[in-house]
Amino acid sequence: MNYIKSKATKVIVVFLMVIGVLVIAACNSSSRIEELQSENQEETAGVIVALPEATATIPVVETPSATLEPTVEPTVAPTVEPTATVEATSVTFSEKYPVKWNESYTANVGGMEIPIDIGLTHWIMNRPDEPISEIHIAADMVDNVGEYFMQMCFWRYTQLMDHPEITYEQYLELVAKGEGKIEVATYDEDKPDQKIPEVTLIDPRKGFSFAWVDGDLPLKIFQFSFRLGSSKEKILFSQYIPSSRLNSPKKWNRSEEDYSILLLSDSITSHTLSILGNCDNQKIIHENNEKAGCKTTPAFIDHFNNLLIFLMDKPFLDFKNGIRSEPPFSIEQ
Repeated sequence: MNYIKSKATKVIVVFLMVIGVLVIAACNSSSRIEELQSENQEETAGVIVALPEATATIPVVETPSATLEPTVEPTVAPTVEPTATVEATSVTFSEKYPVKWNESYTANVGGMEIPIDIGLTHWIMNRPDEPISEIHIAADMVDNVGEYFMQMCFWRYTQLMDHPEITYEQYLELVAKGEGKIEVATYDEDKPDQKIPEVTLIDPRKGFSFAWVDGDLPLKIFQFSFRLGSSKEKILFSQYIPSSRLNSPKKWNRSEEDYSILLLSDSITSHTLSILGNCDNQKIIHENNEKAGCKTTPAFIDHFNNLLIFLMDKPFLDFKNGIRSEPPFSIEQ
C-alpha cells in the first residue's frame, strides 16, 4: 500500500514538472513575440506607409495582346508582262500598249489643274539596242507642256470644229465649265473590238497621257508612228520611238544631251500634241495606215512656231547658255 502511494506521488510530481515546463515555454514565446514586434516598430519608425482605408475591388481589364505579323522571308516574284495602269474613272495609258514605268504631273493652265502622264512600255525598256529606263519633264516645264496642249485643243475647237469667233481666253472659260470639248478620231479603250478610229469627244480638263513604245503603230505623221487612244474623254497618245532615233545625235550635229532634250521635247509637243491642232479626223480614219493628212495652214504655222519659241525653245537655250541648271527634258538610258 505504501508502495502504491509512493508511486502515485512520483507520477504527480512528474506531471507537475511537465506543466511547469510548458508554462515557462509559453512565457518565453510571448516574450519573444513582444521583442520582435518592438524591433519591427523600431525598424519602421519614421517611415510613412499609405494604406487604403478600405479594400477596393479592382476590376481586371483584359488587354488584348498585339497581333504580331509572322516573319516572312522575301520571295522573288516571277517575271510577268506589265498590265495597264487603271484609274477609277478612266484608263491612264493604252491597255494595248501597257506601261512598265510612268510619271505623273499636274499643269496649271488658266487656273485649271491639267493631268499629264508620261510612260514607257516594258519592251522599250528591255530592248537590246538603245533601251530607255526613264523620261522626265522638268518641274518648271510642266505648265509649258500643259499650255501647249490646251493651245492645240483651242486650235482644233476654233479652226477644225468651226468656232473661229472664240478667243483663247473665252475657250479657257468654256473648258473650265465642262464645255469646249474637242472631237478627235481615236481608238476607244472601252471598245476592245474597234477596228478603225472613231470620232469621240475629248475633255481637255482630263489632260493627256504620252507613252513611248517599241513597235510600229497605225498612224503615220512627221515620220513617226502613233496610236491615238481615249477613255472616258481622256486622250491617250502612244508613239513608236525606234532605236535609230536615239543613236543619231551626230547626224543632227548635236551633243548627246542636247539631242535627247530636243528629241523628247519635240516628241511630246510638236510631233504629238500638234496632231490635235492640225490633223483632220477623216484623214486619220481613212488613211490611218498611211501618212495622215494635216491641215497645216499659214496661220497654224505662225501660231505653232510662236508657241514653240516661247514655251520650248527658250528654256532649251537658257540651259545651253547656263541660265538654267536643269535641262527642260531628259532621257535616261
